[in-house]
Amino acid sequence: MKIRIGSHDYDLVLRDMKDSSRNGTESYDELIIVVNTDKNLAPMRRYEVFVHEVLHAMNRQLAIWTDDAKEEEVIDRLAPMLLRFMLDEWPKALKKIR
Repeated sequence: MKIRIGSHDYDLVLRDMKDSSRNGTESYDELIIVVNTDKNLAPMRRYEVFVHEVLHAMNRQLAIWTDDAKEEEVIDRLAPMLLRFMLDEWPKALKKIR
């Protein structure tokens, strides 16, 4: 499945990564986002991983944070907040704005 992030089309790949220490990856060079489908990973955590990797993809295009450690720190904090907002508040806000 292809998803558009900014001006790039990324392949979204769902893969069982149970033997990996990571729950997701993003590659700007290959334009791919991989999300872990291991059954031990709760669905909400998968959503959060997806948002996390999308934020990495956005950052790569915009070059907001060029320091990898700082990027990871900021995205680790933003991803759960953004997901909560998208699930809980976004639908209500769109309805109100219309």
